[in-house]
Amino acid sequence: MSKGLCTDLINQDIPKMIITKESTTNNVIEIDGEFESPLAKHMPEILPKEAHKSYWKGFFPKNSRKVVIHLASTGDHSYFRRKVGFVNDLLDKNIASILVENPFYGRRKPKNQFRSSLLNVTDLFVLGAALMTECNYLLMYAKKECSFDVQGISGVSMGGFTASLAASNIRYPISLVPCLSWTCASKSYTQGVISEAIKWDVLKKELESKQFRKGIELIPNQNWFEELEEKLKKNPNLDRTREFMNIFMREFTYLGNYPPIVEPKFCSVIVPQLDSYVLRENLPTFEEIWPGSKVIILPECGHVEAYLANHNVFRKYIEENLNNLEKSL
Repeated sequence: MSKGLCTDLINQDIPKMIITKESTTNNVIEIDGEFESPLAKHMPEILPKEAHKSYWKGFFPKNSRKVVIHLASTGDHSYFRRKVGFVNDLLDKNIASILVENPFYGRRKPKNQFRSSLLNVTDLFVLGAALMTECNYLLMYAKKECSFDVQGISGVSMGGFTASLAASNIRYPISLVPCLSWTCASKSYTQGVISEAIKWDVLKKELESKQFRKGIELIPNQNWFEELEEKLKKNPNLDRTREFMNIFMREFTYLGNYPPIVEPKFCSVIVPQLDSYVLRENLPTFEEIWPGSKVIILPECGHVEAYLANHNVFRKYIEENLNNLEKSL
């Protein structure tokens, strides 16, 4: 998927969409749907069985061309927050919304996982890969079956990052509004507040395990251990486990390793000035990896405050980008 092959993957075996509920209120069609995740079709062994089925809810105003997928933030196991924070006001602007239930969340949560605490670091990458395929298919479905041809993806925090990942595999211009996220998650998981939740002692034991090292060495086209030893040679004071995690996270979460979005001028990135969760210092900027995109900085606020107080700003740029995209079509 880092090569932008989601569409090809889906077209090999197009999922069957199942509509489980449909109703109409005030000229808005509300739909509940489900389908087998394309990732589960092609790589069933890496996605937990509980996550094989993708669930979504749509709010479709009649006579609208515009639709946006809202991806869930960390801890968002239902549709409620996104419906209140995004859907209702966007419906007033005649903009449709699709809410996707995250893999590893809600009905898709593995039985032995406690709340939002992913069992493995790699679960984060699997979550992102699944959403890349699912968003791609949902936009295909929205265009073909519902005539929504002005499309976008958005999300907050983790949802913002997965929105960027998903957009990298869409082969036509869409609106993209990643909120409270950045171009790479490596520093956030090794230095930021999030790093405090990671079980470093467990990862240290894994890194010392011969079986773990053999497993990593079987992965083609990687030199992670060589890079780690080179960094430790230059700076022996580095923490071996954290530095390996930094290399590992950079490999899978750096947006520069994925295809650039088709039309960056329809991308608006919204970040808080004082973010201790999603770190940006000394990381590539969006302007560098996607020239033409723009970054909006929310002054004098941190991650949590930005989330609680700025949904109006998030909605403003979603609406603005979709309107500009519509004019260009």
